[in-house]
Amino acid sequence: MSKTIRDMDWVLATCLLMLALIGSVVPAMQDDPQILQKYAALWAMGILGFTALCFVPLKVLERSSLPIYAAVLLLLAFTFISTHLQHLPSRRWLDLGVIALEPAKMMIWVLIIALAGWFANREATGKRTVAAAFLLAALPAIIIFMQPDFGVFLAVVITSYIIIVAAGLSRKGVSLTLGGSAIIVTLLWQLMHEYQRQRITTLFVPEIDVHNLQLYVPFNLLYLSYEERSLPHAMNAEGLFNLGEISMELVEHAILALNGNAGIIAVALLFIIYALLLQRILSIRSKSRNRFAKMLATGIAALFTFTIVLNLLSSLSYFPTHTLFTGLPFIGSDGGALFSMLAAMGVVMRIAIESNGKNENVEDSSRPAEMLESSAGGIT
Repeated sequence: MSKTIRDMDWVLATCLLMLALIGSVVPAMQDDPQILQKYAALWAMGILGFTALCFVPLKVLERSSLPIYAAVLLLLAFTFISTHLQHLPSRRWLDLGVIALEPAKMMIWVLIIALAGWFANREATGKRTVAAAFLLAALPAIIIFMQPDFGVFLAVVITSYIIIVAAGLSRKGVSLTLGGSAIIVTLLWQLMHEYQRQRITTLFVPEIDVHNLQLYVPFNLLYLSYEERSLPHAMNAEGLFNLGEISMELVEHAILALNGNAGIIAVALLFIIYALLLQRILSIRSKSRNRFAKMLATGIAALFTFTIVLNLLSSLSYFPTHTLFTGLPFIGSDGGALFSMLAAMGVVMRIAIESNGKNENVEDSSRPAEMLESSAGGIT
């Protein structure tokens, strides 16, 4: 254990600590001590997940990637089918009493692991390899789109595509897949309900919001505006695992209380830490000699960046707030998203530990077989 602790990336750990401190300022400013207690409880659970994954060998994740993917895909399909068979309104979660599981949001992270496992010993050059990777991404993406959950759909599609391109997809393959995506979008458009089409149309032309959907709600960088909700009611209704919407509401009050300039400084500091954290993830990725680890870090960095960009676009009213599948990482996220993001950072930390401790397979042993054969041919 001491060796594992010694090999940790302490810059990454410091960034997470700073994010926790920034987030704690907002609940601490409130009169209700329960808010700070719930915030602390969320981070405590997230740190447990982070710590646990620091000690899980990457080989274990790689071997279990496809079975975990299959299990979550079944949960996702069950949620979708059961909702439609019971003629219920659109519902994306499974109510387990204590917590509500959202298979769609789970699938974002599981798909990253599955694609990383798929490309651990393969290059994205063979037609079958690429086709299988797109199939892994397409199955959950179609179900999520039909639920509908446009924000999660975008996250799944963009993150998956970045991983596939990073795995070695050729320029010709990029061109073909982008062209094919236009055909797929056309087909999906025909399957959409009228209200879904209206939302997409309003996304590009807000002036034609004939149904008054109010998709472009004024949005602070750290706050999704729900002014009609009283805080005590939200606290009682949402519970521990959905504190995120409340925390965004509290952050807005805190930013206002900081009187303009201090609020701008606080937001700037937050994004500086985000930039440092992203740089550290990419640095850990570049140092790793394990192909599975590289693909994992690529997916995590892509999703982390996508989440921030989507929130920024929404804050500037360039994107409708209904597409947000979560708030800003570690700050405006709900409890489940906070736990997932900290768990992802635990995986990144494990990559750093194995790189620093030189416990990984050497580069040649993690390269695809066809690459090894070509190298051997060159030597002879």
